[in-house]
Amino acid sequence: MKILIVSTHLLKLPISNYGGIEALTYQQAVGLHAKGHQVAIVAPEGSTMPNGIELIPTGVGEDEKSAYSKYWHRLPEFDVICDSTWQHWPIILKAEGKLKAPVLIWCHCPVNTLFGSRPPIEKPCFVCISKDMCNHIKEYFPGCDARLCYNGVPVDKYRKLDLPRNDNYLFLARFSSIKGADIAAAACKNTGVFCDFIGDDTITGEPEYVNNITNECALNPKLRMIGPQSREQCEIWFNRNKCLLHPVQRYREPFGLTLIESQLTGMPIISWNHGSPAELICTEDGPNRTGFLVNSQEEMEHLIRTNAVANINPQRCREWASQFSYENMINRVEELCHEAISTGGW
Repeated sequence: MKILIVSTHLLKLPISNYGGIEALTYQQAVGLHAKGHQVAIVAPEGSTMPNGIELIPTGVGEDEKSAYSKYWHRLPEFDVICDSTWQHWPIILKAEGKLKAPVLIWCHCPVNTLFGSRPPIEKPCFVCISKDMCNHIKEYFPGCDARLCYNGVPVDKYRKLDLPRNDNYLFLARFSSIKGADIAAAACKNTGVFCDFIGDDTITGEPEYVNNITNECALNPKLRMIGPQSREQCEIWFNRNKCLLHPVQRYREPFGLTLIESQLTGMPIISWNHGSPAELICTEDGPNRTGFLVNSQEEMEHLIRTNAVANINPQRCREWASQFSYENMINRVEELCHEAISTGGW
């Protein structure tokens, strides 16, 4: 197959620091090329791809409409397009009747932010990264179908290192209000535990929120603002700290790569029960448990006070999370590309 992958126009590939969508599009391009497909990728100029993968460059941080003008004429060259942008401009050519190839619309954000009330094409080929998102698509766009493709991570990269764990909790996400750093800070402050705060503070568009978290950490010696870290550095934090706090209350979490990465290192999780975490964390009572789901800050604080994660088996965390592998994701992407081409979409 001739496959075009459209990444965001925000970060060069491969990413140097911690990023989600961009890491996934790079992995998809490399993995599909390794399986013998002819692959090209739309990504910011300055990106570096392995030999055999064509880079179609856009500007770093360029507006998606402007970036689309640089590659739209290339779309008919491909058998299938995998689009991971936010606004999904590639379907415009499809809507105009000038593109035969199916466009697989990767949904990385809440469904209600897509297309208003209705997709502009008959078969939008939604690809969702959790069962929860698939269900939401079908509820929000009656008559539309969706396919599931869980995100994957390089399982062998995230592993248990020979490092002693401390008693610090960990918040690791970009410093946007939807990620709930303020909830984690309040819960740790109220329970008197230590917590390290890691994440990007430059692309959030919420400088006042970032300042509030920074100030909260400055006033409380048990809360430590670390800021941005590379993926390699994050692996160390996952190995050293006690438990990941994922208080995504204000946002229907589509997936959450950190939930998988942390478990692969043996780190348990306390997460808000909103969106995909119920699929990504094993919460059954007994030896299979890898974390907890909560519906309130009070529940989170109770789990912290009672040291509820103390009895979770680190090896079980890794075993559970290993199903969300890079290889499984690539195989599923390939399968969906074949289905879309052979059927005309869904």
